[in-house]
Amino acid sequence: MPQTNFGAQIEKIGAATYGAGVISLARSTINLGNNLYDTGGVLTLTVGSVTNNTVYYVYAQLSGSSVILVQSTNAPSVGPGGTYRLVAAYLSNGSNAFGAFINITGSPCTDWFSNPTCSPNAAGWGTTSGQQFFMRMVGGDIHGTYYHVNGTVGASGASITLPSGLTFDGARLEGGNNYVPIGEWYTYSGQGFGSSNVAGALVTQTSNLSGFHAEQSGSSPAGNISNVNVLAATGNGFCCFFRGPISGWTNVQLIDR
Repeated sequence: MPQTNFGAQIEKIGAATYGAGVISLARSTINLGNNLYDTGGVLTLTVGSVTNNTVYYVYAQLSGSSVILVQSTNAPSVGPGGTYRLVAAYLSNGSNAFGAFINITGSPCTDWFSNPTCSPNAAGWGTTSGQQFFMRMVGGDIHGTYYHVNGTVGASGASITLPSGLTFDGARLEGGNNYVPIGEWYTYSGQGFGSSNVAGALVTQTSNLSGFHAEQSGSSPAGNISNVNVLAATGNGFCCFFRGPISGWTNVQLIDR
């Protein structure tokens, strides 16, 4: 069915889905330039290689008498040019690809998704294995869970770097000094808990907002853990959960940007 200008009918934007590198928008009736257009079927957009950990806006755009999908990092106040309408948005992951859809109305949020670029400082943990990192956007904050198995540990600070392109927003961190708690961690040996299992706080520094490090009672505030060989015992699993404000992320709904 051809795409058609229907004048004064009611706008209805279909659901957006993702699979195999392609975003699909179900058949929709979209207001473009004060006229409604029936897409006539599913519209598709090949995501391609995108910038890591970046918000992308998906627009329906008028191309001649047809409606197509385009993507842009430009918010709706700027848009992709021409006649357009925001129909979806997503957050890319750390592999230059689609990560998760962001709702375009209300506080911007995503579902949990895997992101490979939250990485440990090898000097503190040794060469790790089994890394797993999941994250989600919740308004202006990141929520993350991270796991790895420690390699041969050293005496350096046990630090972790945020996904590439993301930094904490120092102005919105809770706490009045350089060392701000953002989460919790624990280590374990095997499948159970024993004398070598320890836990503590995750701390970021307002002087270094690109990541965080593990602290426990009695360790130095700079993150150079005095008993790092207990904290990061070789072969032990390390798990953590964290949350904190991200620079450039806000609670403003995407359609109002």
